[in-house]
Amino acid sequence: MGVKLEETYPYLLNRKGLKTYNLGVQGSAPVQWLGYFRKFGIQMKPKLVLIGYLPTVYERESIFFHRTNQELPSAIGRIAKRNRRFEIRNQVHFVTTAIIYYTTSIILPDLLNQYGNIACMVDPRLSDDPRCLSNTQVEGNTEFTIPYFSRYKSEYDRVKKLDDPNIIINSREWKSMLDQFLLVKRESDKIGAKVYIIFFPHREIVYFERALNKPLPSPNFSSVEEEHLQRFAVENNIFFLNSIPIFREYIKTVDSKTPLENYPFLTVDGHLSKLGNSLLADFIFNNIKDRK
Repeated sequence: MGVKLEETYPYLLNRKGLKTYNLGVQGSAPVQWLGYFRKFGIQMKPKLVLIGYLPTVYERESIFFHRTNQELPSAIGRIAKRNRRFEIRNQVHFVTTAIIYYTTSIILPDLLNQYGNIACMVDPRLSDDPRCLSNTQVEGNTEFTIPYFSRYKSEYDRVKKLDDPNIIINSREWKSMLDQFLLVKRESDKIGAKVYIIFFPHREIVYFERALNKPLPSPNFSSVEEEHLQRFAVENNIFFLNSIPIFREYIKTVDSKTPLENYPFLTVDGHLSKLGNSLLADFIFNNIKDRK
């Protein structure tokens, strides 16, 4: 997302000599990951199975609890919903209502998608969204030592201390996700493959302390998931790699003169940049190499 194929971390692992197949699908839920692995991964007879986990992804499991729910998670859901708009069952057979339907359901959403600044102007909820802040607004912000970090103020505001960490680990979604990981482990054991869980960072978790010059609230959603996922991995003989520290260490080296391409996340979208993918590939490769 936002980088070329040859700049993604699976491609870079291949370049380093670790033959890697990427079965990841953006926006999918852990129960779907198990399906990809059973459908395609097992027949590849891998030596290693890497599960990349991003905090809050466990919530996507809820979509599959109710079979009548037609929505799919995140990016997959948006693509599917857009395609459904053009299906025959959604067509209107009277001229006036067809014109109204086509304008409100097809033309306007497409315009808003193509011209994001229109959405920013008409939707007050997007006033602090990183996609809506102009470079002038960011550069003129004196609240932050490095103005660049002010673009993500709304993201930092979402990082709050959890009063009850058990809300996550006692949820049906969290337990369902762990069930999927156990099934991946069981299938991997049958073919002699080792399983790794790689904990990925959210942008606001990496930037928070550098941007605000204060420690992260503890515990927060990311730290709770990190702690319990690591414990789960140890209990089930799964390797656990937490990539967040390497990104935090790197972000300490940036200053107000650092070019945009030298940040580990894309400027607008929250996915890893070319540099971020490179840092991640080095981290994964070195850990696997050390474990022989």
